[in-house]
Amino acid sequence: MAAARAFLDAHAGPPDAAAWCACLASADVALYGAGDAGETTAVVATIAAGASVGDSGAWLIHAAASDGPAAVIDLTEAQKIRPLLGSGGARPMPFHARGGRGTLLVASDGLLRYARPDAIAEALRGADLGAAARAAIECVRLRSGILQDDVGIVLCRWR
Repeated sequence: MAAARAFLDAHAGPPDAAAWCACLASADVALYGAGDAGETTAVVATIAAGASVGDSGAWLIHAAASDGPAAVIDLTEAQKIRPLLGSGGARPMPFHARGGRGTLLVASDGLLRYARPDAIAEALRGADLGAAARAAIECVRLRSGILQDDVGIVLCRWR
């Protein structure tokens, strides 16, 4: 996205949540002005903050102290699903990572809508993030082998 690249080049340090909202709003206007770009969802983030619009999301998953359940925090719970990015009326919402350590999951609704949060958290327990992403996708794979919707996943872990 040219608008996002220009935006990031203009900032000296990592953008905060408000700056990410401005970035998405700028991208929305640019896409809408293009006339033939369509609409989409978006989540942009740094370790501490981000912004989102649509039905993709960002979760922070804190590993359990023992074999108990992990804590799942939906960072994008306040986002507006509609209008989508590219509509000219998108309303990006800021978010802040609370609690720091854990696994940051940024994913499309193909995962977040069709899998239980505890199943996703369990799939992400492994040390290998590639294997964890594949395990998360298996949470939404049907017996026939197909997926109910497209699935996009980005994982980041910090300790």
